[in-house]
Amino acid sequence: MKPLINEVEAYLMAAVAVILDHVITWMVMKNPYVMEANPNTSYLMSIGMWGVFDGAVLVASIAASAYILRKWSFENRWVILLYFVAGAVIRMAAVLSNLMIWMLL
Repeated sequence: MKPLINEVEAYLMAAVAVILDHVITWMVMKNPYVMEANPNTSYLMSIGMWGVFDGAVLVASIAASAYILRKWSFENRWVILLYFVAGAVIRMAAVLSNLMIWMLL
């Protein structure tokens, strides 16, 4: 079966979603009446490690999936890339939610 998505597309989708999430969240958080709902993200923001943590998770995920895709040759191994697509969809939902908050403020 032919892959539905290639590696570069999946990795780019994930990276763009992470970057947009950070930019839009930063825009919304400039308002003093808005606070982060996720306590883990809020803690990482308070110590200035949110971007570093997200970047490390993204790089580690890309490295692990690239290693698996090259090391093993089982059929339909491209399904691993759907992890990045699902993550990008979830992040983009957060981006849209934050954009709605930003537009309402």
